[in-house]
Amino acid sequence: GGGEGPGVGSEGGVERGLLPGSAGAVPAAAAGIAGSVMACAFVVTDLGLMTVLGGTLSVGGFVALAPGLVGLWLSHKPGVRAGFCWRVAMHTLIWGGLALSVAGVFLRDNSAAELGTRCWWTV
Repeated sequence: GGGEGPGVGSEGGVERGLLPGSAGAVPAAAAGIAGSVMACAFVVTDLGLMTVLGGTLSVGGFVALAPGLVGLWLSHKPGVRAGFCWRVAMHTLIWGGLALSVAGVFLRDNSAAELGTRCWWTV
């Protein structure tokens, strides 16, 4: 059709992907994700564990690794004046966040009942 951006539309009845040869990658990835979720559902019966593991992966990936790596990458761009302290801060973010993520895998009990007895203010 007319006016469509790159990677949108079809040629000869075959839908074009964003990358050459990637037209079947999205359905294959969707099927793989659905299959792995189904396999996990047969094995995992405690959703609390999955919530904790999902949270630790989020801390490691979204809070520590991604921003830290982007910060390090940006500090090496031409014209950017990022000093020693910036690089130390990015490494601290990465390694500290990954350490907390690993600790979250092993320290899964939040002791909610005990916290409720020690809290000064209850709702």
